[in-house]
Formats: sequence, C-alpha cells, structure tokens
Amino acid sequence: MTTRTGLERRLTKAGVLIASGLLLQVAASAFVHPLAFVAFLLAACPLVFAGMILFLTALVSPDGSPSR
Repeated sequence: MTTRTGLERRLTKAGVLIASGLLLQVAASAFVHPLAFVAFLLAACPLVFAGMILFLTALVSPDGSPSR
C-alpha cells in the first residue's frame, strides 16, 4: 500500500481540474451554437485556469498552501 504525499495529492487535483476543463473545451467545440461558446468561456476556461494556478502553487510553496 502506497501513501501519497501532500504534493502528489495537490498535483492530482490540479491534473483533474485541467483534464476536466480540456474535456469540456473539446465538448463545447463540437457544437456550433452560441451557448457552446458561453460554456467554453464560463466553465471550461476557469477550470483550466484554476488547475494551472493550483499546479503552480503546489510547486512553489513548501507545503502547497498559499503563504499568508
């Protein structure tokens, strides 16, 4: 049984956010409809952005939480 470190958990969360955002972007690109673009902007892009910020925060901070 392997135990995962805090960094691995945070990187996994970041990966899940980025992957779900990319899947939503692909799904929104499959439809030619104005609401597909709205879903792309309001749901998919923030998911990818949040995943990137979480990834960078996990790499930079020593314990993975933002410094206060």
